[in-house]
Amino acid sequence: HGMHQVFQRIEGSALTEIAPLLDRSTDQVLADVQAAGLRVQGADQSIAQIASANGREPREVVSLLFH
Repeated sequence: HGMHQVFQRIEGSALTEIAPLLDRSTDQVLADVQAAGLRVQGADQSIAQIASANGREPREVVSLLFH
């Protein structure tokens, strides 16, 4: 149940908040998401919002970022 809470926190976080966890710039993370074919309005969108806008599960977007 601990990992579930971690995933929920990450899914609710914006790309700007996730980038430092990945040791990458926000621009790099944004480019990675777009390169995977996902539409993104901006780096302030949350993982959950990006997933929803693209008909994906938030977990799919998270695993894409932490590949």
